[in-house]
Formats: sequence, C-alpha cells, structure tokens
Amino acid sequence: VHNAVQLEGLTPPGPSERRARRAALGVAADAFVVAGVFRLGPEKRPLDFVHVLTRAAAEVAGLVAWHIGDGPDAEASR
Repeated sequence: VHNAVQLEGLTPPGPSERRARRAALGVAADAFVVAGVFRLGPEKRPLDFVHVLTRAAAEVAGLVAWHIGDGPDAEASR
C-alpha cells in the first residue's frame, strides 16, 4: 500500500475560495493551521503529535489543529 495522494487533475483553490472555506469552517483568515492525517496507533506515536501541538500553541497565536484518522489510541489522544 502506497502512502500517497493523487494530485493529478487537482487544482489548488485560489485566495477567495480559501477564504470561503476557512469561513465555512470557522477558521480565522490569519490562523496557522496544522493537520495530521494518520492512524492513531502506537506505531505512529500520536501522543507525540499532541505534545508538539501543545508546545506550538503556546508560541503561535491562533494556531488551529485538526487530526483525521482513528485507531486504538484515539481516546488517549483527545
């Protein structure tokens, strides 16, 4: 199984579409957004992601973080 995203045929959104998407999600236009897309299993060390985000949020005003994924460590990662 490859770890990849098929980018062929995708066009990045323009500035107005990015603003509209952020507004629809309730994210400020100047927010710094971090996203994690991985399985919440011990081999991925999801608590490291949480700890890094905690440290980053202390230094980056308006930081917004999302995680997409599930696994056995989901409850501990909340």
